[in-house]
Order: sequence, then structure tokens, then C-alpha cells
Amino acid sequence: MGAILGSKTLKFGEWADWFPERRSKPPFRSPNTHMQNINVLKHLRPVFGDFLLSEIKPQAIEDYLRGRLNTDKYIRTKLGPRRLGKLKPYTVHQELRILTRILNLAVQHRRLAANPCDSVEFPASISKSIRKPHYMTSSE
Repeated sequence: MGAILGSKTLKFGEWADWFPERRSKPPFRSPNTHMQNINVLKHLRPVFGDFLLSEIKPQAIEDYLRGRLNTDKYIRTKLGPRRLGKLKPYTVHQELRILTRILNLAVQHRRLAANPCDSVEFPASISKSIRKPHYMTSSE
């Protein structure tokens, strides 16, 4: 596998296979975080899997986010699939955070010159809804 990771033709799908095995499992991350990473990769692989890491552009990431924000959420029930409405912005933002983490590792391992996620801005109207409040300390 080292030869694959060392080549200039490294695809996102190959890097996404490396990531959960080497940087997502305990002791690097908790078991719950590992499961979240695996679930997010199920959505990222079909979109970016055949791209070379160097071909992933900020515009493609923004298009992915926009598409995910307009995706319906379904659950399985005994009576069949049930629609619950649109995906929540927090869910899509979490996917962006995991993609950022994966591509930051590619930069650290010198497989990518710069992380394209650094140029991506999550839609402002949605960013307000996912922000956690900042509680001031007595010294502030």
C-alpha cells in the first residue's frame, strides 16, 4: 500500500481507504468518532472517490455541500422508508469537518500541496444556526 500512497496519481478513494485504518480507529479517535467517519465516507466516496487528490477544488466541495443541504433524510421503518425532511445543516457541516480532516492529513503526508477546504465557506445563513454559544468567563 505504501507505493499507492507515494504516487502522484493518488485518488481520493484510495486515501479514503487509508484514513479509517490508520487515523480513525482507536487509539487515534474514539469508537463513536470512528463510526461517524465511516458513515461520512459513505457519502464522500461516490462524489470524490475517482478524483485525484490534486483535482479536488473548492468549487466541487461547495457544490457537494449545497447538494447535501438539499438532500432529504430517510429512515427505515417496518412499513418502509419514511421521509423526515431535509438534512440538518449540522450534519452537513460535520461532513465538511471530516473531509477537512482527511485532506489535512494528505497535506501533512505531502500528498497534497494545500487543502481545498480552506477556501470553502459554509453558507452564512446556515453557519449561524450551527454555531455553539460562547460563554464568557469571569476574566473576560
